[in-house]
Amino acid sequence: MATDTATAKPVRAISPTAALLSFAGAATFVVLLAALHFIKPELDPSWHFVSEYAIGDYGWIMVLRFFPWLLALSACSQRSARNYGPSSAVSAWPYFWLVPSV
Repeated sequence: MATDTATAKPVRAISPTAALLSFAGAATFVVLLAALHFIKPELDPSWHFVSEYAIGDYGWIMVLRFFPWLLALSACSQRSARNYGPSSAVSAWPYFWLVPSV
């Protein structure tokens, strides 16, 4: 299988800032969920949905937990969109990463 290297686009390196924001957002998302397991031990994670942590006095932590996730998804989406560029056939797919954050 031959590949036309004359028209191939160079692969750009991942921005360290975007990678750091994505990792930090995802890590904060997981840490806040783990904190909720300790704050509300009456909810057994094997029997209850994660959304049940939003009920009660500590529901604001559950809401706060989605902002780092938005940050992580936005950084990944922005960086992926730059890698593919506007002329690529798959240039729209990185924006679908933002759908869960809405």
